[in-house]
Amino acid sequence: MKSQILLVLLAVIFTGLRASAATETVLHNFAGGAYSEFPYGGLVFDSSGNAYGTASGGGLGYGTIYQLAPSGSGWTAKILYSFDNVSGAYPSGPLLFDAAGDLYGVATYGGIKAGICQTTGCGTVFELQRVSGGWNLIVLYKFTGGSDGAYPNSKLLRDGSGNLFGTAYFGGLGYGTVFELSPSSGGWKESTVYRFIGGSQAANPVNGLTSGGVGIFYGATGYGGSRNLGTVYQLTRTGSDWKETDLHSFSGADGESPLGGALLLREGTLYGTANSGGPHLQGTAFSLSLSEQTFTTICSFSGPNGSSPNGGVISDSAGNLYGITVFGGSAGYGVVFVLRNINGVWQESLLHSFDGTDGSQPIGTPTFHGGALFGTTSGGGEWDGGVAWQLTAH
Repeated sequence: MKSQILLVLLAVIFTGLRASAATETVLHNFAGGAYSEFPYGGLVFDSSGNAYGTASGGGLGYGTIYQLAPSGSGWTAKILYSFDNVSGAYPSGPLLFDAAGDLYGVATYGGIKAGICQTTGCGTVFELQRVSGGWNLIVLYKFTGGSDGAYPNSKLLRDGSGNLFGTAYFGGLGYGTVFELSPSSGGWKESTVYRFIGGSQAANPVNGLTSGGVGIFYGATGYGGSRNLGTVYQLTRTGSDWKETDLHSFSGADGESPLGGALLLREGTLYGTANSGGPHLQGTAFSLSLSEQTFTTICSFSGPNGSSPNGGVISDSAGNLYGITVFGGSAGYGVVFVLRNINGVWQESLLHSFDGTDGSQPIGTPTFHGGALFGTTSGGGEWDGGVAWQLTAH
């Protein structure tokens, strides 16, 4: 499971950063056991500078929601909630804040229900509410594994009306779904936005959704398409229904299995990563111009420059793209990279190669906060339970 489960505050000092100009700091070593371990989902920050994330292990054995709070001597870790399989199990995606400071997310398993999900559970959507003296978790929805989907696996997207949208890897017609949760009479109502068809069309969404404006979503699937190697797709609202259009089918030569985070939409172009394929069979980064419908491989990973990206990319105001790969680099434990468009040609530089002691196998999309870049690794560190890391320019 560990290998499978896996805008931005401008960091001015990162613009034009070279590989030798960044220092990595381990903020926290995840210990496992009663503590958190395997933080797959990356970090989000509140206005006070506290970081929050999910870990797929630790706690009661089903994963946790944790907080990292800055202190004079470093960062202090605290478990805010331990999943118990009924409320969910093995959360893997990033968290989402609302205006009140409450957190929303998904657990890929758990939420035991009768039928297909009575053994492991087919996943839940949850809200972690701030209450006097602590936090309280509310399960908003338990998936059944039927037409509604199974195994939600990505960050939620919230629209202006407070509705939550996300993707589930299986269920529906067997190839996954896009779902919506809407506030209703003190609770939440689930509706299935789209059921993926599979075959030569998109199948098994993995990246969550990116908004293209009212009534438009973009995303990627791990399978489906003309060669069953994954797709980039668009969903468009047409009256009370939704229409799915495959914008690109991966061929293998341009990448395959786009398993990273949500696609980045910047100035009419989508950016993302493919976990494998490409000239060296170790993954690619890509762009897709929406106006010209032009797909371009902007980076091919080969090992020394990274291997197997399993996260999305983020951008600074200059248009530089930042991301991670699970493997590769000088020690083979993964890298943090930056892509810069120089006179129309994308060039990659490594910001950091993990060596195991400072983390290994980074998964998830990094984030900027306070002029530094932050993220998590799924393994490595003092107890091989993963780390939270920070990259700072100097």
